[in-house]
Amino acid sequence: MPKVEEPNTKAVRKALEKAKNIQLAVKVYKDPTSGLSLRAAASLYHCSKDSITNHLNDTPKHEYTPDVYIEQQKLSPAEEKALVDHIIDCYKLMLPLDVELLHYYANELCRAKGDNEPVGKN
Repeated sequence: MPKVEEPNTKAVRKALEKAKNIQLAVKVYKDPTSGLSLRAAASLYHCSKDSITNHLNDTPKHEYTPDVYIEQQKLSPAEEKALVDHIIDCYKLMLPLDVELLHYYANELCRAKGDNEPVGKN
C-alpha cells in the first residue's frame, strides 16, 4: 500500500495566517478613524493590496466560461461530479489515489455508456 502523506501543517498555518492578515487589513482599511490607505494597510499586515482589493470586491479568483464544449467531452457533467465525489470520499477515508486509477475510473464510466476509447490527459 502506498504511503499516505500527512498534510503540511506549516503550509496550512501559513495560509491561515495570511488569510487572517488580509481580513485584519480590510478591517483597518474600512475603519474611517484609522485613516490608512489601501497600500499602507497592506504594508502594515504584510499582504498585497490586490488581495485586499479582491476581498473588498468579493471577486472569485477564477471565473469559468460556460460549458461551450460539453459535447466534445468524454464524461457528462453528472459523471464528472460522480468522479469528483468519489475522489473526495477516498480523500476523507485516507485511501490512496493516483492518476492511473483515476483514468481507470473515468474509462469505466465511458465503457458503461458504450464508449471504448480511453480518456485523454485532461
